[in-house]
Amino acid sequence: MAKQRTEAMEEKIERYPQTYLLVLDEVGDWHKNLFMIGGCVFNLSCLWKIILYLREIKRNILEFEDTDKEFKWSNFTCKIKEIKKSNSPTLESELKKYKEYLEKIVYLGEKEIFSFFCSVVELPLVTLWRKWKDHKNEEDRKRCEIWVREKSIQDIVQRYFKWLEEKDGLGLILIDRTNNRIDELYFKKVRELIISGDNFYHKFNRIIPPFLSDSKYLNIFDINDIFLGAFGYVLRNLYGDSKGKIYPITCMLYSVILRKINKSKDGKIWGFGLFDIPKESKIRNCLNEEALNSISKNCDEMSILD
Repeated sequence: MAKQRTEAMEEKIERYPQTYLLVLDEVGDWHKNLFMIGGCVFNLSCLWKIILYLREIKRNILEFEDTDKEFKWSNFTCKIKEIKKSNSPTLESELKKYKEYLEKIVYLGEKEIFSFFCSVVELPLVTLWRKWKDHKNEEDRKRCEIWVREKSIQDIVQRYFKWLEEKDGLGLILIDRTNNRIDELYFKKVRELIISGDNFYHKFNRIIPPFLSDSKYLNIFDINDIFLGAFGYVLRNLYGDSKGKIYPITCMLYSVILRKINKSKDGKIWGFGLFDIPKESKIRNCLNEEALNSISKNCDEMSILD
């Protein structure tokens, strides 16, 4: 009887579609050329398992007492900068712990990330951005930020929905609003994009209206920040917006995302997992598939502690 009840329950569960979670954040500097909004897709049913794993490795490797304390991409890059200025053995030891932690994140990403979407904005081609740079008016900057975020989300939501159709799944979107960076008007526009008028029923009926969350209360944002940070760092290097060294651990994180990023059946990335804004941008030429894949090929022989 118990076996029959279990089988009946499993059959019932199988009738429900999978539910996925797209975690969105942003990376970049409004004073530079490239700005990115993107994120990883996880299976929502694995969320608690991922959170517990992150707490465990923060406790065991980073020796955090508060295992929900944030550890993001900037923690690693700032430590690199500190070491360049100092020969302290303590800092070297700490960096080794950071690399060990990030190695676990690489493993977690390979296992738990289902897909990745990212909008890449070439700011100098945005009229509002140029206006702000010329006049230094904060209202212009605010309008620019809202426009950039709105256009970025539109491309991501449309392609995320198509991905959900292919998976026959439902999707949730979670947006990081750390330090109140996310303007309420922008969030309202994102919700309207999905649920206003006929959109919800005819265009985006597989997407649950998005939620705002604070990364300091939900550590799955840590994973997203680390992968998006590493991916953005490599793209800015290829584009010429940054000239820093691409460290092996950065390359490994980047390679995971390149494998996970949504692609067409013939391997195209632009328009499927990556989106260029504005559309007259030349980013696709500079960061074409060959250039993106060339970085990943160099990772195979690298040591994580180099």
